[in-house]
Amino acid sequence: MTRPTKSSFPYALIGSTLGTVLVSVTAVWLATSTYAPVSRPDAAPAHSSGSSQQLYRLSPIPAGADWTA
Repeated sequence: MTRPTKSSFPYALIGSTLGTVLVSVTAVWLATSTYAPVSRPDAAPAHSSGSSQQLYRLSPIPAGADWTA
């Protein structure tokens, strides 16, 4: 006679899911801390070379766009 065994399916699924999430979050954190520049409000902008040239931000909305049409 054999004894009925408990299924470890739900625990294995939960454990592997949590492990995957943990590894993914750690990888993203390491990648962003290594490759992304740190942006501080008190840091001087990289383009401040003494020139008086104005910088403009491009907008995906054209000037004078008629949104009612």
